[in-house]
Amino acid sequence: MAYDLGGYVDVPTRLRLALKDWPKLRIQETASTLEQVGEQLFLVCVVTVWRDETDPIPVIASAAEQIPGRTPYTRNAERMVGFTSALGRALGYMGYGIDKSIASHDEIKHRQDSPEDPWPLTEQQEQKRALSQIVEKEANKRKIVSSQGPMTVPQQKMLKIQAKKAGIADDEGLTLFCADALGKDLASVNDLSKLDASKCIEALIKEAGSKTAATEVEEPF
Repeated sequence: MAYDLGGYVDVPTRLRLALKDWPKLRIQETASTLEQVGEQLFLVCVVTVWRDETDPIPVIASAAEQIPGRTPYTRNAERMVGFTSALGRALGYMGYGIDKSIASHDEIKHRQDSPEDPWPLTEQQEQKRALSQIVEKEANKRKIVSSQGPMTVPQQKMLKIQAKKAGIADDEGLTLFCADALGKDLASVNDLSKLDASKCIEALIKEAGSKTAATEVEEPF
């Protein structure tokens, strides 16, 4: 299905607009976690944006990227795509590039300046943010309890897939890799919890990506 992207604004444009208003703006790639929805894994990336060093309520936004990526452009670049998408949403929350949608797209060429000043937050916005933070905190508590259970079958399969991409040929090598990634002794990968399995999968994705990058540098043609 083809989408008309004519009214959307890409992330670099949103960032340039924000930096024009807030020259001391700072961005942090705050967190990235793996979450499972049914049989599918997603990399959830979180960014925090401070308008300046005195900003009491920074903008926090997240975006989920499917793993593995569904297109040649996102596969093996899920972290970069995820953080870029999260930044686009954060800048959208600040009022930049939302004439048509909060979503952004790097292929977009058209934008109309927003007449509204996104700062400061109104009392109603602050109340909504506080409520959202309470809801998110409770949700995180439930996630922590859930993450303490044993890893799932899809996680086991993903470990094997990513281990192969990272050049790890057997279970012993995978166990050693996971133990090193977690910083603790591990008798077998079968002993991993959901949370530990997610951390190991993410570490394997990074390892596979670094090997791919090294190969491209050594053999550019």
